[in-house]
Amino acid sequence: MHRQEQIDHIARDCVYFKGDTPCMPHRKSGATCRCPLYAPRGAKLLVIQLGDVEALIHTSALLRRLREDHPSSHLICLSHAPELVADLVDESLGCDGASLARLQVDQFDAIYNLNISRRACALSNLLQADQKKGYYLRQGLPTPSDSDAHASYLLATFPGSIAPDKRPGPVRRLFDLCGLEYRLERTRLQADPSQSVLSLYDAPVVGLYTLRQSGDEPYFWEESRWQDLADRLAQQGATIVLLGDEEAEFYNHEIEHKCPAIAVTNGDLFTLVQDLVACDVVVCTPGRVAELSVALGRQVVLLPDEQAAHGKLEHHGSRVHLIDPPDSDPAVPLEDLLPDKVARQVNRVIEQLPARTKQQPAQPQSSAPAREGVSGESSTENDAALSSPQYPVQYPVQFQQP
Repeated sequence: MHRQEQIDHIARDCVYFKGDTPCMPHRKSGATCRCPLYAPRGAKLLVIQLGDVEALIHTSALLRRLREDHPSSHLICLSHAPELVADLVDESLGCDGASLARLQVDQFDAIYNLNISRRACALSNLLQADQKKGYYLRQGLPTPSDSDAHASYLLATFPGSIAPDKRPGPVRRLFDLCGLEYRLERTRLQADPSQSVLSLYDAPVVGLYTLRQSGDEPYFWEESRWQDLADRLAQQGATIVLLGDEEAEFYNHEIEHKCPAIAVTNGDLFTLVQDLVACDVVVCTPGRVAELSVALGRQVVLLPDEQAAHGKLEHHGSRVHLIDPPDSDPAVPLEDLLPDKVARQVNRVIEQLPARTKQQPAQPQSSAPAREGVSGESSTENDAALSSPQYPVQYPVQFQQP
């Protein structure tokens, strides 16, 4: 067979064909095109999410749903933190010049632009697709693509026009934007806990994120209360870790010197994710860390902060534990919240966890998944499966240090 005939014989529509690298069947057995593993690719879908990390975490639920509804599709996600969702899609691209140039010469069956920013809307205008959902630019201004985006558009532009009790949560809003029925899909990310030194501990690891994630005051408690909480938890056999970025480094080290706790600095998203996934329980206020912890399958004890809302995390059920009963006011003055009350809640959560074992370096999986590099688990796992961290956790795609 001549070379041109060989090239013409290539199954360019196969889900395994990469175009620039050998496909998985060829690497494993030397197979060539039209082998028994040949599977035609379905629709080519692009999801644009140029929001912050929390928005990308919410998007993980939608990505799982799109994979479930379109198992043979080629799913691409464009975001500012592509490593977070790399295992959920066929291609996870960063918002850089090379990625944008590549997307402009492609053709998609559908584009889901989830971000109302002018930059994201301009991309939606520039890229070619048979169907576009979400937002686009009209006369230079963001505009809803169809009626499915009307509610989300009004909430972004005129939030006062929708009563607070009528506003959908952030995950449901994305599903409505795409015209999909919301089935209580949960956010879920995966990471390898063996990448963190915290994975070496046998005892349950409790992460205390000392920074407040909203409002003017940077810290949730004074040092003595964090020390008291760490002492109480350590007495029950837990390993206590003080989490925070460079802003909290000195504050956490001051606490570390006065109680049985370990201070670690999470200066970037990479280290924060690796340290959070190595924790069994994370204690924090509502915000990015709480969202990340829940999406990573950690148990979260949510400290009641009068300057932040709890509503975004309610649909995560058994993975989120509020200090106050559901029928009470979540806005509790900080000086009235005692470490003893938080410690009792954390201990109740720890009692429900399986025994922790030391993490071993993640081993490559021996059996090939249905689609290379794409997780096959359902997006509608029950609460019991989500609420208990399993060890060791395998992660098919390693994070890249930014």
